[in-house]
Formats: sequence, structure tokens, C-alpha cells
Amino acid sequence: MVVIGIDLAGKETNPTGICILHNKEIQTRVLYRDEEIISTVNREQPEIVAIDAPLSTGIRLCDKMLREYGVLPANYPGMTTLAERGMRIARTLEHFNVIEVSAKVTRRLLGFVEKEPIKVQKKLIEMGFSGDVVSKKLSPDEIDAILCAITGQLHLLGKTKEIGNKNDKIVIPNVNI
Repeated sequence: MVVIGIDLAGKETNPTGICILHNKEIQTRVLYRDEEIISTVNREQPEIVAIDAPLSTGIRLCDKMLREYGVLPANYPGMTTLAERGMRIARTLEHFNVIEVSAKVTRRLLGFVEKEPIKVQKKLIEMGFSGDVVSKKLSPDEIDAILCAITGQLHLLGKTKEIGNKNDKIVIPNVNI
């Protein structure tokens, strides 16, 4: 099972975290340009792509429902740019199963209360993950991409729920896992 998690930055000049998850083996990288992101996804041919960015705009029910977790609405200043980029990338990747996720919500629901990336890495290692999580110091963007990929993997296993409605939804881990 190949899953890609993307912690998308609003602008191509800022780092975007990418995680390629093969079962429990993690590969991460930081990319910038849309073409790099799209090329990586096309090369890996994942079963699902989980993107932490709004994939629609406007006033969204899913944002309201997840407000308690700190999810910012898609129409919030600064989020519009991120939403536009997310929608553009999702349209380009529409031949894949693309879902919107929130690393922040996944972090809270799965008990990753640690703020420092190294502490999250240690917890991931304790959970049996391998690869880059063991061999290199990960950036916050890479950590969030891992959390996105884990949500995507859980979704494939039927262990998530969709918050929102048909057109505007965020996939989150089912806390009853």
C-alpha cells in the first residue's frame, strides 16, 4: 500500500512536506514547486493522496465542525492562497484518490501531544514506523506530511470518518480505532 501525505504550503517559495508511506516505511522530503509535487505523486502511483490544505473555498461546514481543533476556515485571510493552490494540485491529480485532511486534527485525535518534531519522531518509531523517521531529523513540515499519510492509510483501511458534506469534507481518523 502506497500513500502520499502532503503538508502543502500556500506559496511555492515556502517548504511543502511530502511523505511517501509504504505500509510502515516512511520516506520524506521537502519540495517547493507544484511540478515537483505532481511529479513525485505521478512517479509513486499511490493508492491515495492526503493533502493538508482546503480543497474548496467559501464558508464550509467542515471548517465549522472542526473549529474546536484549530482548523482555520478556507475563507480566512491567507487560507485563500492555500486553497487555490490545493485545488489546483488536486485537479491535476484527479486521476488519483485525493482527500483533504488536517494534520492538526490527526495529531490531536491520535494523541501526538508533543510539539517538538523529535518527540513526535520518537513516538512514530515506538509505533513501529521505519525509514526516514529513524534515519534523519525531520522538519515540522515533514512531520505534518507523515500525519497526513497516516490519515490516508487509515482511510484506506476504513478507519476514518468524513466531516462536512459531499462537496466540502475533511477526512479525520475515527477516534474509536
